[in-house]
Amino acid sequence: MASFFWTSAIAIYILCQQLRVQTGISSAMGLIYYNLVCTGIPVIITSVAIGMDVLGANNSVGTGGWCWIRSSLSNRTQTVWMLLAGKFWEIACYLLTALVFVIAKYCKLNEKAQDDDAPRNSTNMDNSEIRPQNNKILYYCISLYMLRLWGTVRFFIAIVSGNIDSVEISLTQKVLLIMQSIGDSWQGFWNFFVFCLLDDVVRDYICACCRSCRSGSPRIEELEPILQE
Repeated sequence: MASFFWTSAIAIYILCQQLRVQTGISSAMGLIYYNLVCTGIPVIITSVAIGMDVLGANNSVGTGGWCWIRSSLSNRTQTVWMLLAGKFWEIACYLLTALVFVIAKYCKLNEKAQDDDAPRNSTNMDNSEIRPQNNKILYYCISLYMLRLWGTVRFFIAIVSGNIDSVEISLTQKVLLIMQSIGDSWQGFWNFFVFCLLDDVVRDYICACCRSCRSGSPRIEELEPILQE
């Protein structure tokens, strides 16, 4: 769930930049809000699930080789908790990243169609233009779909067929199970790889933090902020 929330947070941030929406929130406060929401909501949902004893072995229905919602629950209860504890946020993340992709493409085409003699205000450019590294979100959604598609297909197959608590797995399900086990496990690392290791600003910020911890003389404030205000 945290991966979906962080991916959605990145998409919302870039969407605000693309639409030139001024939030009025400082870079430091933005990081705090993102951490509270993207970590807090998954922790709350997981804590409630633990308190209601709905987590456990599920015969790999809707998951890879790990546990999720207990298969001993009724079909309706399993479906509700699968949506609440993952699938709803996953599908919402799909739609949000797709929306960002469409809007960004539309804005780029619209800019190309404008006359070259219509100058932009340089101040607005500095405050609202998307950093080149953030354009990765335009293509990140495609890789997200490829990684998470298999589990979503398995989930809907189980719901439609009514075999949500079935132990038997067909050959097709076995293939989807293997692909899901690979794709689901890669999403968090893929987020880190694309938006941290491949992003010059974030990578320099991480290196500066490490150097300041060793030298004891932090100069992080001199770097470009990770979030634009």
